[in-house]
Amino acid sequence: MRKRSPGKKARRQARLNSRTPSQARPRNADPGSGSFSPNFPAPSVIPLITDWKDPSNVREALLDDLPADEFPADTQQLVADGEALDARLHARGWEFDGTACGEGQSLAWRFPPSEHDPDHDLAEPRTWFFISLPEMGRYTLAELPIEVYLAGHGVEVGAWRAANIETLFEQIEAIESYRAGADTNGFPLPYVPGSCYHDEDSEYDGLPRPAALIH
Repeated sequence: MRKRSPGKKARRQARLNSRTPSQARPRNADPGSGSFSPNFPAPSVIPLITDWKDPSNVREALLDDLPADEFPADTQQLVADGEALDARLHARGWEFDGTACGEGQSLAWRFPPSEHDPDHDLAEPRTWFFISLPEMGRYTLAELPIEVYLAGHGVEVGAWRAANIETLFEQIEAIESYRAGADTNGFPLPYVPGSCYHDEDSEYDGLPRPAALIH
């Protein structure tokens, strides 16, 4: 599914709107009793989260607008590495694209020159990639694998995988030169099928299914 597609955004919005008042407690609720008290006057309407948007840069994505010095040194290094990667990609025409699918801890970039008008609702309108950040453990950005989605292909059908940032840049020219509809035979990154790779009788019917090269 295309990143942040209307369907995915609608499902996420539905989950947010289904929260009970205690789950979406306003700031003036009494946190001890679970109800409103005279010291916490009740509003006329209990506010719920009504919208969500992607962070606009690496620092916002990782720190949520909090000061960097409130985080441990390894997190600060992760931010520095992410910003360095962003600068390197920006120089090549890439744009930071927030977090993949708007969920989880991740960083994503898109390549505007690859944009096209897809002829399938679930085809990617542009080439993009994301780096998923583990919730636990120590790691560096440079060692994490990268999922690459080429313009015209479907996310749930599969992705091309770069082992790390170094591998990504070794093949970056091939990634940037790809355009929707082009042959992917011989593409220099391994292709890993997604959950709907074999589901040809579903809504994913008609999307390209490159030969799987699982390394």
